[in-house]
Amino acid sequence: MMRRLGQRYVDDFLLWEGSTRSVAILRILLVLLLWDRFGEASMALDRNAFDGARLGFMALFWVSTTLLLIGFHTRVAAVLVAVVASGQTWFLAWAYEIDELSRHHVYTLGVYALLMAFTPCGRSYSVDRWLALKIAERDHQPPPEERGPLWGLRLVCIMVSVMYVSTAWEKSYWAYVDGSAMEMVWLTLYFGSDVALFTGFHALTVLASGLVLALEWMIGFGLWSRRWRLHWIALGVFLHGSIYWFIPVATFTTTMMALYIAFFDPDEVHRFTEQVS
Repeated sequence: MMRRLGQRYVDDFLLWEGSTRSVAILRILLVLLLWDRFGEASMALDRNAFDGARLGFMALFWVSTTLLLIGFHTRVAAVLVAVVASGQTWFLAWAYEIDELSRHHVYTLGVYALLMAFTPCGRSYSVDRWLALKIAERDHQPPPEERGPLWGLRLVCIMVSVMYVSTAWEKSYWAYVDGSAMEMVWLTLYFGSDVALFTGFHALTVLASGLVLALEWMIGFGLWSRRWRLHWIALGVFLHGSIYWFIPVATFTTTMMALYIAFFDPDEVHRFTEQVS
């Protein structure tokens, strides 16, 4: 039994191969999310930017993310973007006291960028792909397939599941279950100190807390089910869309929605892109 499990791990994880269009789409979305999150917060020129270390950091950010977006020397660009995105959470947040960079959605982008460096994300929708086709044409060779090892994509899926399960675990305490924590958030953001807003307000917070907690636990595991995958993704979109509507969470909502692509079969994604292109 252990031998079969070990062989399945090797086949389904370490040796898993498929179309690289999924990771290419994730690569492009990553850069757009990084530009949105960091472009104004820490990577825009202002009076605080004229510092040697920060200017160097900014130059590396814009060059590496642009290279990653167009897919030129993609693996090197992915590593550089991972370094820059991870550095946002400690170097700039600490050295320049940019508090908004010390947030969970920023850490998520840093790990997302790091995992992209472990994927063949430059074999589709990239300048590297275009150059490979030109070389094959020059040498009278068949065009290279858009396929590669995808164990890095499995790591992305694991990251998403860990995020859901860990956040659900952190919420599994009585003050959250009984609605007090969510009630405090709503009062802080919208209603001030007026607790007695309307009849049933506390019951509503209890219901909302229970729904969020249940969805986070179930989505964390349910995304791995091929049969029910679309249902769990739809519930995840509903959850994150609702959170985005009520609570300022910056790019976290769009980041999580983008990461759902990792759970689709890469070859199914390839066939879909062929049909719509």
